[in-house]
Amino acid sequence: MDETTVIDRTEPPPVPPRKRRPFRFLFKLIVVLLIVVLGALYWGLAQIPHVEPEPDLATGLVNQTFLLIGSDSRADLPDELAGSFGDFGGERADVVILARPSGGTLQLLSLPRDLKVTIEGNGTNKINAAYAFGGAALLADTASAATGIPIHHVVEIDFAGFADLVDALGGIDINFPNAARDTKSGLEVDAGTTHIDGATALAYSRSRSYQENINGSWVSVDADDIGRTGRQQEALEAMLHRAASLEGLARMPLFLGKLGVSTRVDKALNPIDVLTAGYGMWKADVDATTVPVVFSNEGGVSYVVFDGDKADEVIARFLRGEPLTPAE
Repeated sequence: MDETTVIDRTEPPPVPPRKRRPFRFLFKLIVVLLIVVLGALYWGLAQIPHVEPEPDLATGLVNQTFLLIGSDSRADLPDELAGSFGDFGGERADVVILARPSGGTLQLLSLPRDLKVTIEGNGTNKINAAYAFGGAALLADTASAATGIPIHHVVEIDFAGFADLVDALGGIDINFPNAARDTKSGLEVDAGTTHIDGATALAYSRSRSYQENINGSWVSVDADDIGRTGRQQEALEAMLHRAASLEGLARMPLFLGKLGVSTRVDKALNPIDVLTAGYGMWKADVDATTVPVVFSNEGGVSYVVFDGDKADEVIARFLRGEPLTPAE
């Protein structure tokens, strides 16, 4: 008699082992971390104080111009910077740059701080005096009237804030063709591509008595206000390059934290606008120049004034979003 297999149907059939999905947990973790990071980022950017008094500025970011102001305030300078830049009260505009994202390019047009302008209610003076007389609002109006360039947003930073931002990125790289120094700003570096900290970057950006050691002798090189605007542009471009590097990205949370306490923006810029503008500037190529000027001495006061058609052409190129320096 054949044996018959009896199947016990009271027990459920065995369930095949569940496949592990290790990437599902990882994906959820990444999403949670992203939400936390974006939330912290939004909160940090929301802490950026607003410029007071506030210019009457437009909202939005399309084809708009930012006025970047570097204040020469000595307040809150760290110990390593104290005494390096003289002891002056109040604030003046040490850096005046018009910035405009244009396609994949960030245009930077510097206005020398000794530029001769008419300041509403204060007559003829250097452009940096507008900031001392009426803060960011008056400087924005003055720069716009002098150039014919509409200004839509303002970003301010002082000495200490600039140095803090450079340090938050872990320093920046500047190429020095020769050993360089400025005994007034405290700059002293060797030749070659040099990784510099915030204090050195500030000394470089502020240098107007810049010297290079050429064939064993110290020689003045671009030791004026025009040379300084070029060094400011170079430092800013170096910061953008550093921010786009792997090292810079790793330090971005620290940088954004410093940004919230080191800068002031106009009321029209909300945190999302700041993030959008910052991302656009971060990934863009940089096209930088200084508006062409000539030196002038009037009544014993040294100014620089626009260099006629050359200045008009550069300003027109800026407004059209064209390369500031045409290819030869």
